[in-house]
Amino acid sequence: MENGLPYFTVPELWIFKPFGLLVATGVLVGANLIFRRVERTGLDPDHGRSMVTWAVVFGFIGAHVLDVIFYQPEALRRDPLLLIKLWAGISSYGGFVGGFLGWLWYMRRHRLPILAYGDSAIYGLAVGFTFGRAGCTIVHDHIGVLTDFPLAMNYTAEVVAQHRYPIEPGLHHNLGLYEFVFMVALCLLLWALDRKPRRPGVMIAATTLLYGGVRFFLDYLRIRVTDPRYFGFTFAQWMSLVLVIVGVAMFAYLLMSSAPAKPPTRTGDDDDDSATSPSKGGAGKSGGGKSGSGTSGSGKSRKKR
Repeated sequence: MENGLPYFTVPELWIFKPFGLLVATGVLVGANLIFRRVERTGLDPDHGRSMVTWAVVFGFIGAHVLDVIFYQPEALRRDPLLLIKLWAGISSYGGFVGGFLGWLWYMRRHRLPILAYGDSAIYGLAVGFTFGRAGCTIVHDHIGVLTDFPLAMNYTAEVVAQHRYPIEPGLHHNLGLYEFVFMVALCLLLWALDRKPRRPGVMIAATTLLYGGVRFFLDYLRIRVTDPRYFGFTFAQWMSLVLVIVGVAMFAYLLMSSAPAKPPTRTGDDDDDSATSPSKGGAGKSGGGKSGSGTSGSGKSRKKR
C-alpha cells in the first residue's frame, strides 16, 4: 500500500491559470492589509499606497532577473536577452530583494520612519506571499527529493511523464505545500502580535528570523536540477542566512532599546511645513514607520522558488 498524499491538479478557469490567479489575489489582499494597517497606526495612507507600488514593480523585476542569474545561468549564457523576458521564470527571494530595494528607495527619498512602515509592509507581504505559496502547491513548482515522509506526494510514472517533471516516479516532498502551511502559521502569529501596540520593528524581526530559518532548512530538500548550489548552498539559503542575521540583529536592537511601545504617528517630508518648532516645552510632529512588499507570479513552468 502506497503512503503519502495523492497527486492533484486544479483546472484552469477559462484563460486564467490557478497560479496566476492566486498570485494576483495575494498582491491585492496583501496591499489592502498594508493600506488598512498604515491608516490604523496613524501613518500617512498616501505614502502607504506609494510604497506598495514601488515595492510591487521592483519586486516583479527582481523576481525575474535574479531567477535568471541564479537559477538559469546556462540558459542566460546561451541567450542574454533572457534577462528582459519577464515571463520566463521568477523566484521568491528575487521578488523580496527587488521589492525591498524599491521600497527602501521610496522610504529614503521621503525620509519616512522605516520600522513603523516596515511592520505594516511585512504584515501584508506575509499574507500575500501565503497566497503565492498556495499557488506553488497546486502547480507543483517545488518538488523535492525522494522520501518516505507521510506528507510526501505520490508522483506516479504517468504523472511524471505527462508533466515532464525532472524527477523519478515515487514519493517526493511538495515543498510548496510545506511552506504554505508554515506561512499560514506565521500569519497567525503576526495577527496575534498585531492585536496590541508593539515596538516598531517587532513584526519585521519575527518574520525575518522565522521565515529565514525555516526556508534555509527546507531548501536542503530541493533537487539540484532545479536549484543549483553555490558554495554548498542554494541562492535561497544564502538569502535566508541574511534574513536570520537581520532578525537576530533586530531583536537585539529592540531588547537594548528602552523606548516604550506606542502606536506610530504620521511623519514624512509632507509634514515638514506643518511641524511646529519647539521652544521651551513646545512639541512638533513625530512618528515612525517603514514598509515594503514583494511578490511574484508566473505561469506553470519555472515559477516562484
